[in-house]
Amino acid sequence: MNARREHIVTLLIDIFTINLAYLAYYYFRVRSGWIPYSIEPELILPMVFVCIYWLMWFGIFGLYHAWYEQSRIDEILTIVRVTVIGTLIYSF
Repeated sequence: MNARREHIVTLLIDIFTINLAYLAYYYFRVRSGWIPYSIEPELILPMVFVCIYWLMWFGIFGLYHAWYEQSRIDEILTIVRVTVIGTLIYSF
């Protein structure tokens, strides 16, 4: 598989998993009934913004570059770093 196709596949997998995680969050928090809401929050628009937010962070930290240029441990540590920083900034 060429490099361009690998980048597209990686991007599509990231979009799918980010949206799947958001759907799990939404159905657990909103649809489970554990937290009462007088007006149910929207699903699609926040999901789009969350997806763009995480794709932006992954792109800024260079996670869409060639996979074979760094070790797997470096890539895993970069993913953990991006996740921690993104979550801290998102929580403020």
